[in-house]
Amino acid sequence: MEDNSKIKKQSNCGYIIIGLGLIATISILGYQFYHWFKNGEWLPLPFYKPLQYLGISFEGILDLQWQGLQKAIFWILEQPLAGIIGVTSLAIGWLMSIKN
Repeated sequence: MEDNSKIKKQSNCGYIIIGLGLIATISILGYQFYHWFKNGEWLPLPFYKPLQYLGISFEGILDLQWQGLQKAIFWILEQPLAGIIGVTSLAIGWLMSIKN
């Protein structure tokens, strides 16, 4: 009986993660649309922008020996922030909400 309760709590946490991710995604897109309506130009928000704001440096990635890995990392960092948050939260929440 205790195991069933643990699975139910984990499933509920998965739904919360999905909800928070969707709220964050809609908020980011809403801000981008607001900026577009106000200024007439789209504000790109790539994934690396908040990481730079937090002080994370990417200098170590610039001289990787593996050029393909470096390109893949930069491709991920250049993806839209709203898309990364949305897809990641859906994937994590879905995995947590799967019932055994």
